[in-house]
Amino acid sequence: MARKKKRADGRIVITKTYNGKRKFFYGATTAETERKREAYEQEQSKNIYSSDILYDEWLDAWLEYASVNISPSTLKSYECVVNAHLRSELGQYSLAEITSPLLREFLNKKKDSSLSARSVEYMHTLLKTSLRLTVDDDLLIKKPMDKIKKIKKEPIKKIVALTQEQVNDFLKGVDNQEIYRLFYVALATGLRRSEILGLRWRDIDHENKMITVDEPVIKVGTKVIISKTTKNKTSNRTLYIDDQTINILRQQRKSVLERQLKTFGYIDNDLVFPSDSGNPRSPDWVSRTATLHGKKLVCPQVFLFTPCGTLMQRYYSSQVYISR
Repeated sequence: MARKKKRADGRIVITKTYNGKRKFFYGATTAETERKREAYEQEQSKNIYSSDILYDEWLDAWLEYASVNISPSTLKSYECVVNAHLRSELGQYSLAEITSPLLREFLNKKKDSSLSARSVEYMHTLLKTSLRLTVDDDLLIKKPMDKIKKIKKEPIKKIVALTQEQVNDFLKGVDNQEIYRLFYVALATGLRRSEILGLRWRDIDHENKMITVDEPVIKVGTKVIISKTTKNKTSNRTLYIDDQTINILRQQRKSVLERQLKTFGYIDNDLVFPSDSGNPRSPDWVSRTATLHGKKLVCPQVFLFTPCGTLMQRYYSSQVYISR
């Protein structure tokens, strides 16, 4: 029920509670204030959501909303966590039933499982972001995640770097010339696997010895696509390369042109390291290939997680130059 009162300054104020949240409407006259209240209620009636809807349904709406401002790869990571954890254990609750104790119990359970602290921290972030929007949309009065502390981060593991001898042994063990050139360029530039696969010939300035990074290759579901955005703003960058790397890239250019002429139906995406058909390769292929060749070394475990990153770390920390 709405309450009307005349303020000391002469204005009329009407107070009414919606979904447990009090709203105030002000006007010079009762008629003007009533019009504002009615306009608000009319606008709210267009909202198809209420605090009674299931969190599962709300997650669909939130993911659609979030997709406008994030990259396809980030959206995919959101969906993986949402579908694997949030929906299965919290989706059956209505928004009104999502309380701080319930969420705390959920996160503590995940913390005590075999999941890493980083995974639980990611769930914390997605819960907080998705439920914050319910308050912004007047579906809930309070943000249930506000009183829940973040999971403490695990200490950063020390990166295992290859020695100069191991780097050279690794490259010597790569018989395929194109794969050799890919890993050589990765070492020389420090590019992520998605960035080196998205590298195009137009991104290479041979005269000024520079490479521009702006469109990585990402995997969205089962599809491999060239993204129009990088991982973050700082990922858009220009790198300087040496003469030896320029020569390696020239060899790769010649190889790609020869394959293009020989392959029927070749799709020219202008990629420096394309698949046999000209389409972008999957970043997972880089990891598998590096792992395969890394096992030939004495310490293959350094290739199990981020093989290219391990190689690049050594390159930059010790300025290792490769000789075939």
